[in-house]
Amino acid sequence: MLENKEVQAVASGEMMVEMIVQYDSQAENQRIAQLTLPESCLLVSVHRSGQDTIPNGRTILMAGDYLTFMISKKNEVQIRQDLQKNIDRKIDLSPFFDSIDKYAK
Repeated sequence: MLENKEVQAVASGEMMVEMIVQYDSQAENQRIAQLTLPESCLLVSVHRSGQDTIPNGRTILMAGDYLTFMISKKNEVQIRQDLQKNIDRKIDLSPFFDSIDKYAK
């Protein structure tokens, strides 16, 4: 499950939100440059093992990373939904397990 919370309000039109990279999510072991982030959304920090880093496109995300985004308040609901799809979406392993079951019979 994606943990998704408001960290703090910043300037009048923006706010900070935090999300966690889940195990087996699409974002796990991906470079930030490979993610599709919504407009009006900026990844400003990755918190891992007690340390905050300023990410760049080459930063590889790991399960358990806390990601802090600055987002537009105006489009908050849509941005959170888009982030959830791109950060938390689980990898569908059912075809893999279906093929194993087929050969196990």
